[in-house]
Amino acid sequence: MDDSAKAKLDALLQAYQEQLDGRAAAAAQTAKEDRSVRQRFVTLREAVIEPTMREVGEYLKARGHDYEIRSQETRDIGAGRNEEPSIALAIYPRGYSRAKLDPDHTPMVTFRAGDAAGHLRTHLVKRLPGGAGTSDGGHTYALAAVTPELVRREIMEVLEAVLGRRGT
Repeated sequence: MDDSAKAKLDALLQAYQEQLDGRAAAAAQTAKEDRSVRQRFVTLREAVIEPTMREVGEYLKARGHDYEIRSQETRDIGAGRNEEPSIALAIYPRGYSRAKLDPDHTPMVTFRAGDAAGHLRTHLVKRLPGGAGTSDGGHTYALAAVTPELVRREIMEVLEAVLGRRGT
């Protein structure tokens, strides 16, 4: 191979390596940011979300309802498990057997580390057995916006949908 061809090939290979290096650096930075968001969420879960859920749950329990708080570090995504810390408040309204409520029909508020940097996502289950209630939903919030008031507002959205209907 002559010097001209070698020079062109070297330039092509160098440019390709720089692209690979850039993608690897970007992937490493994204992974670092994702770990940071998950750690910030875990701290927020312990300091704000869980105590607020417990406060509302105990208030409900004092009035004849029941609740359960579950924290997880991973989530089943069908093809395996994804590192996604979460916390959920399951609400068991008076008059419904806790044993008979399946997860798809248990009123619930879940907060989890979202897939957008610096944000978390909520998932709201607003149904009871027999399909009574509205469809599921949720919201996305910046981690910095999560306060006890916001946690209570998410819980109230579920309670209003489930307990606020006539005939329940």
